[in-house]
Amino acid sequence: MPQREFYIDPLNGSTSYDGTTSAANISGTQGPFKSITNVLWEGGDGSTKGGTGDVFYLVASTGDLVYADDYHSYSFQDTARWGYNTYNVDITDPYYKPPVFIGVDENLNVLGTGPGDPSATRYVINWHNTTSTQREFFDERGTHIWNNVEWLSTSTGGRNGMMYYFTSGGNGPYYINCKFDFSQTQTSYSNDLFSSSNPSASFRDCIFLGPGVASSMDCIKIGQIYGQHADVLNCKFDGWDVVYKNYACGMFYGNIIKNCGTGFLLMQDNVYAQGLTEITNNLFYNITNNAIDFDGKARFYGFICNNLFVDIGGYAFAGGDANFFDYGSAQGSNWGKCQAKRNVIQNATSGVYDAYIPASFLGVTGDAFLGNFVDNVSVTGLTLSIDSNFGVTLESIPSSAFMRNSKDLFGATLNAPSTPLGFLLNTGASGESSGGSSQEPEQGRVVS
Repeated sequence: MPQREFYIDPLNGSTSYDGTTSAANISGTQGPFKSITNVLWEGGDGSTKGGTGDVFYLVASTGDLVYADDYHSYSFQDTARWGYNTYNVDITDPYYKPPVFIGVDENLNVLGTGPGDPSATRYVINWHNTTSTQREFFDERGTHIWNNVEWLSTSTGGRNGMMYYFTSGGNGPYYINCKFDFSQTQTSYSNDLFSSSNPSASFRDCIFLGPGVASSMDCIKIGQIYGQHADVLNCKFDGWDVVYKNYACGMFYGNIIKNCGTGFLLMQDNVYAQGLTEITNNLFYNITNNAIDFDGKARFYGFICNNLFVDIGGYAFAGGDANFFDYGSAQGSNWGKCQAKRNVIQNATSGVYDAYIPASFLGVTGDAFLGNFVDNVSVTGLTLSIDSNFGVTLESIPSSAFMRNSKDLFGATLNAPSTPLGFLLNTGASGESSGGSSQEPEQGRVVS
């Protein structure tokens, strides 16, 4: 199926237009759709409203208002329209290419002043709920890609809504440089902004603004039944109870998590939920409870490396309870091990780790002072500030971590990092800490 281009322009579009041209080329019935609603909830016909492999240009002329009371739970599993196998997308096949939704300006230039900029102009979808009933923007499976789009919860009812609730299937959505602003106060909240029992979902350079720790609203839950991969890269989180509830495998890299209740809640106790999870080069700041909490679950294959933990109300690493080290029949030989290496911790109120994390769980040998964690360092004197746009300033470097002779605090040769945080945590060109024997891949900055 050949790729087609459609245009959505809330200011200049019309429900009577066919969506085939931008505002500059309106002629008769040829012109942009008025709303994303015309394509999703009112579309229905792939031949006239777009489908498999098509590109939808979302023109940021003004806000696009979508009423959750009338339109909710859109699914891309309509194979007659979207065409591809919703369980296993093969993007090398033209027929299986997912649809792409791209926010652009009125000159059709891709929006964004830089990846992950919270203040950048995006195509804004006002996700508006006026009832006390929970509404989801998406439901079920299907792969679709969103670039430079903002979902702004403007609800006035008792619930602020959520993005999706997926129960089955394989591949899910991909979001690039998107923003999810659910920070307004409501009387009640959904359990999760993104909730998936099966399908994967991945995010890159995205912003997640929540209603605060007291709301008990969590941001992302991935996996639980069979477990799927989910990559979260260079994203920013603020104001969530739990940022990420992980039942599956994937990569959590280069993110900033601030003003949240719990950073990671690792819950891989399901016999089907297997795979490696990497938590690397992240900044955890002003966390009320535990930064990384294993929740008493043994089934975790993880590599936790090069993270910075500052002002943690609980533990940097929490096993949760005695079940953390359970070699029960359900786990058997599939019981996973993880490593926590080259992390820096300052001011973890309860401590670096709790009593339920035994040395043997880590599968390595290291500094007994830190409970056999390898190359982890607890420091004092670090002064860190983060502004409303997630700009990070390292105001002072503790003497214990001060760089001499181009070495980092682990003794590795620095590779000219471009930010203060890079000076603190860059692994160096050699990729090996002083006195160590294991080779690690070169890691970049903690955050950008």
